[in-house]
Amino acid sequence: MFAVGACLASCGACTSTPEPDAGPPDAQHDSSAEVAPEAAPCTPAPRPSYVPAGWVRYDDYAPCSGLYVPTDVSQLPAPIDWQACEAAAGVSGCRRMASGATTDVVIDGNGTVNVLLSTSTYSGVAAADGQFYVAILATEPARYLPYVFVPPTYTLPRWLLLVLENQQFNSGGYIAGALDRIAPNVTGHWSGNQTAVVGDLGVLRIGGNAIITLLDFDSGAKLADIQTPSLSMSFEWMFRSNVFWQGNAGRVNDVGRWTPD
Repeated sequence: MFAVGACLASCGACTSTPEPDAGPPDAQHDSSAEVAPEAAPCTPAPRPSYVPAGWVRYDDYAPCSGLYVPTDVSQLPAPIDWQACEAAAGVSGCRRMASGATTDVVIDGNGTVNVLLSTSTYSGVAAADGQFYVAILATEPARYLPYVFVPPTYTLPRWLLLVLENQQFNSGGYIAGALDRIAPNVTGHWSGNQTAVVGDLGVLRIGGNAIITLLDFDSGAKLADIQTPSLSMSFEWMFRSNVFWQGNAGRVNDVGRWTPD
């Protein structure tokens, strides 16, 4: 796995000096009407010694979640460490990450390659050959773990990470933000087996019952329910101002399309 210690230890500001915990700058709490857990009284676990100096608790997703985020770009992890592939790969010019991770590789409109990556404790967005844009550290991954699962969870400049709660697949919610903000700016929760993707229109929350819900990117508020009574929906995605999905009307596969107008 892409070890959090190896990545964070190379950051110049990464020390184990405890810092006061405060809310992350420029973070906006989710004001959506989506299902959210009650803010039950809790006592945060002690700050682990491996949390870098300057990183603060991120409790916008859930109280006492054990998530931490940096407060300044100087505290972000060092760039991804790439190494030459083994000769057995049989491909010249091949490079691989020094340590493995779950990744989603995307190319923006300028041809820049960016990587969303997640490990057992750590998730982030980085340029393939440059800086990290955002990073979230999970100190209690068995309870709350931001992770990369299915594309498209990135649409320049927006990113989205799903949150695995209590190790239950597709159960929890999401944390989203933009590359020009070091702190996440919105969160959302749900119950049951659901997932989400992000795009120009906002966040697409995908559940069962042939219905998907479009949420405002900045507030998490519901904008529209997108559904069809006659065509099943799967493999939903957004491209610019369009929402697409694959359907099956009986004998053949079809594609559905929805736009705000």
